[in-house]
Amino acid sequence: MERTPLFQLDHVSVTYRRGALTHQEVRAVDDFSLDIFDDETVGVVGETGSGKSTIAKVLTRLENPTRGRVFYKGREMKSLSAKSLFNFRSEVQLVFQDPYESLFPRHNVRKTLEVPLRLHRGGGKAPSDSDVAELLDLVELDRSILEKYPRELSGGMRQRLSIARALAVHPKFVILDEPVSMLDMSIRAGILNLLMRLKKDEGISYMYITHDLASAKFICDKMVIMYLGKIIEAGASGQVLDRPAHPYTMLLLDSIFDLKRPGQLLELPEREELESSMSLPRGCHFHPRCPYATDECTVTPPAMTTLDGSHAAACYHPLQESRSGSRSH
Repeated sequence: MERTPLFQLDHVSVTYRRGALTHQEVRAVDDFSLDIFDDETVGVVGETGSGKSTIAKVLTRLENPTRGRVFYKGREMKSLSAKSLFNFRSEVQLVFQDPYESLFPRHNVRKTLEVPLRLHRGGGKAPSDSDVAELLDLVELDRSILEKYPRELSGGMRQRLSIARALAVHPKFVILDEPVSMLDMSIRAGILNLLMRLKKDEGISYMYITHDLASAKFICDKMVIMYLGKIIEAGASGQVLDRPAHPYTMLLLDSIFDLKRPGQLLELPEREELESSMSLPRGCHFHPRCPYATDECTVTPPAMTTLDGSHAAACYHPLQESRSGSRSH
């Protein structure tokens, strides 16, 4: 029996208009399609301005798509009733990049965790100390910090507290928006290991948003690579990282270049200032930086093309190492 995706994004686009006089169109996300299932971690990878965080807003109903449809458990999200939307808010949570900005500075740790616990119970009886302490145990924080404020905690502790706050409502799906990018390298591994343990123990599915393929490789089951609002490569993490098909994916991999991949360093032109969501190139959005671009790349955007199994890329000239399967549109 075919499984119903937890989330299904069907040709989603998000467009903004900027400027009181010019009404300039900004296409933050362009024709984004993705299925997300239970018990998997999906990585959404790309540079700043690629549309990653806009996708997070769409999935949490903080932003409505300009075009396309979004389904949650088989139901279109825009048709959810008030009760269904309340349940949805409990089941889908978001952990932000900067825990210091996302935590209310006047709430100590106890209050930070009591608020979502109370809301989850319909605003009735105040949570007990043991309820709050259990959340701290879940994210491996010492109970002695209950009366401390965010300013008194380290960056890693604040992020663990943010994760505990998200877990207070027993979510099925957590969106992690650059959750370790502001943390020291020595702390990142601990947070990533915590997230993997919680996935296993609590049955949580994740969307992991990042520009860092090193951390994505560690935690993600499958991933999509975004560039200027479009998916340009997608597949199982091993397929995408071991046999990158798109030159942009190779560029991201080169940012974590190591001796296990000798001779694969790809030198590409720097991204130009004019190349943005407000001034998109014709054809393939990446062609101004691509050393393999030909005339057809500058005219018509390439469609996503299957390379091998679930591995697909939007490229007229996928890298030779990925040409191992039949290609079909």
